[in-house]
Amino acid sequence: MMKNNINKLNITKQSGIVLIFSLLLLSVLTILALTGMKTSVLGEKMSGNFRDSELAHQAAESALREAETFIDSMVSLTELTNTNGLIREGSDASTQELDYFSSATWDPGSPTNYTTANAIGGTQLARPPKYIIKHMGKQKICNANVPFDLNSAANTNRCYRDVFRVTALGTGLTPDTTKLLQAYFERNIL
Repeated sequence: MMKNNINKLNITKQSGIVLIFSLLLLSVLTILALTGMKTSVLGEKMSGNFRDSELAHQAAESALREAETFIDSMVSLTELTNTNGLIREGSDASTQELDYFSSATWDPGSPTNYTTANAIGGTQLARPPKYIIKHMGKQKICNANVPFDLNSAANTNRCYRDVFRVTALGTGLTPDTTKLLQAYFERNIL
């Protein structure tokens, strides 16, 4: 007969080091995951803000182009009525410089602003883009040393240009995102 030798298991005292190591590793992985989520959310917010800023810039650009078209189509300076954002050169109160950074200048009820189209590429903006045209006067472009007849309409049209400053305000999808652009346009004397 064979004797069964049963080895007794040596049960030692366990200290739980594996459990502590596992919990520590799990904590580190959780912190990494949370940091990754925060970074991802921040990146998404930045992308959204950049898109909104670009929409506001495009809206202001479209207002500049519309103002340029208006200037090119003007028959005379009398179309600048000192209302609706169409300001003539002069010294009376209605032709003075505006505070373009003031929201009152761009308020819908203000007589100084001129409104353009509401949508850009099908995107509805928080507010329609607006522009203000100011006639800055006539600019001589001929060489000062070359004499010409001031009474000749041909020489006057050749050597002088009407200069206009256009200030455009574009708004993005949110009313807090705005872009203010200025450009100068010139054309033959009207």
